[in-house]
Amino acid sequence: MGIGDNLGESFAYAKEALVGKWVKWIILMICSLPILSFIQGGYIIRVLRSTEPAPELEDYGQLFIDGLLYFIIWLIWMIPVIIVAMIFFGGGITRIDIRL
Repeated sequence: MGIGDNLGESFAYAKEALVGKWVKWIILMICSLPILSFIQGGYIIRVLRSTEPAPELEDYGQLFIDGLLYFIIWLIWMIPVIIVAMIFFGGGITRIDIRL
């Protein structure tokens, strides 16, 4: 499969999923609020599971759980990055400059 074919299929997938489906757009925008963003993360997980055609917004409880699990896994993977950032940037934050 060439790059052009892959790109064409990607645009067709997005067009089928979102063009003319204003209710889905509005629900996804509402789900971008802080607590509801787990629902949006769960929907992203459903899309990444390569379901064809694009999944509908249904079973919000399962979407919330999938989004929460996605966040927990992301947080675990970010622990080394957080530690390295604390080592390199934490010193500049905690330095106290006392001049007499």
